Amino acid sequence: GSAWDSFFDLDSSFNVNPPLKTNPKDDFVGLGYASSGPLQLQVNTAQFGRTFQDRSHTFRVRQRPAGIPKSTRIVNYNVRGRRGNIVQVYPAVEYDFVPEDLEVELGDMIHFQWTGSDANSNNNAGNGKDGTDRSNLVQIADRASNKPVPIHEHTLFFDAQSTSPGSQAYEEGHKLVERFAFLDQEMYAQQANRACPKTLTELQNADLDDNDDGNCHQLNAAPAYFDGGLVKMRVQGEHHIASTRNNAYSNRSQKATIRVVSRRLRWHEVLFLVVGLLAFLVAAFFIGHAVWALMNPTSAAFASGNRPLLLGTPCCASCVRRKIKEREAFKVALRAEWRQQHQQEKQLA
Repeated sequence: GSAWDSFFDLDSSFNVNPPLKTNPKDDFVGLGYASSGPLQLQVNTAQFGRTFQDRSHTFRVRQRPAGIPKSTRIVNYNVRGRRGNIVQVYPAVEYDFVPEDLEVELGDMIHFQWTGSDANSNNNAGNGKDGTDRSNLVQIADRASNKPVPIHEHTLFFDAQSTSPGSQAYEEGHKLVERFAFLDQEMYAQQANRACPKTLTELQNADLDDNDDGNCHQLNAAPAYFDGGLVKMRVQGEHHIASTRNNAYSNRSQKATIRVVSRRLRWHEVLFLVVGLLAFLVAAFFIGHAVWALMNPTSAAFASGNRPLLLGTPCCASCVRRKIKEREAFKVALRAEWRQQHQQEKQLA
């Protein structure tokens, strides 16, 4: 639906009977004059409809993609701030990735997306075309570095050193690195009948300044909004990133760290493991008791009143019958021995 605003539909037809007059006085609470009113509202209608600092925003919450399980965590990763130095952007801030320090688990997904602008104040400090801001994402060795790492050292989107070139994982990771660094500028430049330089010679001959729309090395050919899509985190460790356009060394820094840790067990998984362990211990006790009783048929544990329930199952029937016969034979022999001992004692007496 559309955003609600009680003054959204006002036009000149309301001049005769305006919904709000200057400094209105009334019993607004409704308990009667001299009880809860009249009260005056401090309203200057000459100023009421003006917008001095419009900080309203609209955002959309998308449906989770059909192929992503509900148990998978999705983190929204953005860029905040606007073009300018700390004085020019106040009360906003200079560029930053947000969260600047992010910790996720293996298997979590990050939705990389950010919105730039073509309506910044002209002459505000910054790089690239005046009045615009753009952000890309490249991996750097650490937070003290400013130079992107080469593709064979990349770890954020894929582990380049342990992935075979030509494999599907390598090709997918390579495309992500390329897209996040260059923001698909070649495609957008072609749509505007331009072309990004493809060699160092072309770049030098082009002699592009920061305000040239075809200045791809300053990301001028990219649109303001970038949607990098969902990226699954597959490589454990710390991954440091920066924006080549806005990370202006001593002036301002646009860097961040994404830390990928091993997956932690959820509470229901811990509960399942505890219950499973207890069940295993109980089962081990009953099985051990049954095996001991079966191996010692003459013991009290194998007596009919004490015999483990597990030995009453059909799979144990034939073995139990043999052990019962052993027990009966033992009892017969024991009785005979007792009788013999009793007779000997009578003769001695």
